[in-house]
Amino acid sequence: MDASFLILEFIVLVIVVISFGPILQAWLNAWGLLLFLGVVVLGMLLPLMLYWRRDWFAGCSATTAAALVLLGGFVLRLVIVFAAEGV
Repeated sequence: MDASFLILEFIVLVIVVISFGPILQAWLNAWGLLLFLGVVVLGMLLPLMLYWRRDWFAGCSATTAAALVLLGGFVLRLVIVFAAEGV
């Protein structure tokens, strides 16, 4: 797993959020919190920590980091679909 993909994913996420414009208003509630916690923290920052600080997380493997990235992608899709229904 290469950390540059996660950094690129974060940049793309920022661009997508900015491009939504008025729909961004719908994310200033529980969906926005879920987006931040699920995608940014769980799907991006935690796998980056697992990658950069392998000595701190000796029990976690690359499989754990990959599963967290997949879970973050699922939460992203969930937030986009259900937040759009609220608009």
